[in-house]
Amino acid sequence: MIILIPWNPTELKLTKSVIIILQLVILVNLENLNAEMIEQVLPQIKRLERLNEIAREQFDILQYSSGIKKIENLDSNMPKLLGEK
Repeated sequence: MIILIPWNPTELKLTKSVIIILQLVILVNLENLNAEMIEQVLPQIKRLERLNEIAREQFDILQYSSGIKKIENLDSNMPKLLGEK
C-alpha cells in the first residue's frame, strides 16, 4: 500500500527530520486503521482511498500542533545541546 503524504520542508518551514517524524506518526495510525478496516471486510481500494484522505488530514493537523513545534525546537537546538557549532 502506498500512502502519499505531501512534504516540502521549505514550504512548511519544518526540517526534514521533523517531517519524517510526522510521517512515522501518521503511518502508525494508518496501520491501525487499516487493520480495523480489514476486519470490517472493506475492499482494498476503499481502504486505500480512505487511508489517503486520513493521512492528508492528519498531516494538515499535526504539522501545526504544539508537540511538533516542541520537536522542531529540540531539533534546531540539537547541535547546541551536543556541543557542536
